[in-house]
Amino acid sequence: MLLFIAAHHLTIYSGDPHMKAQSRMQTAPDAAQRRSERQRARPGRPPRARGDGADGGKRTGQDALPLVDQDPRVFDDMGRSIAWVIRDIHRLFTATLQPLVSREGVTVCHWYYLRILSEHDGLTQRELSDKVGVHPNTAVPALDNMEKHGLVKRVRDANDRRRMSVHLTPKGRRLRDEMIPDVKAMVYRSVAHLTPADLDTFFKVMNRIEQNLVAEGGDSRRGIEW
Repeated sequence: MLLFIAAHHLTIYSGDPHMKAQSRMQTAPDAAQRRSERQRARPGRPPRARGDGADGGKRTGQDALPLVDQDPRVFDDMGRSIAWVIRDIHRLFTATLQPLVSREGVTVCHWYYLRILSEHDGLTQRELSDKVGVHPNTAVPALDNMEKHGLVKRVRDANDRRRMSVHLTPKGRRLRDEMIPDVKAMVYRSVAHLTPADLDTFFKVMNRIEQNLVAEGGDSRRGIEW
């Protein structure tokens, strides 16, 4: 599930949903082109090139990004950007996952914590929130609820009372083990009719997009493990 959380903050939707497909495809690229033309026409400081840094200097090394044409194919025939499509797919995964994991107090939100703790038991709350891809303040109420349902146990560090490590309980591990086969089967079904070459291309493209976003200043350290 690469980039799904990041995509939530990068969504772009162009055009009215009732517009014709061709008009939808042209709306966002045309608007971007008009903005670019207005910027070039402004008096005063010259427009900054894509490869320039904040101080006007050129980016070098891995930070340097090539100039890219405004390719309308970044929008599908419904006018959705790549980020929007990723967001829609993530929502479908979440909706499909929900009935598979909703039992004995577990929610979709809890699933991500169970999934990670099953392989990295004993993480601190901050480490766990980083791996889940949420702010630490968001993780606290989720862990409170999980502890209430007997899924996890938090242990305070004897040497540093500010640090809390999170551990799966026997109930939490049992439920995770029961859920994994169904979740894996759902993921396999989601790529039905795709060839190995299709999947290789998919991950190659997703990794390339991720690298481009990191070069733009995105943070690749935060994300959900599946």
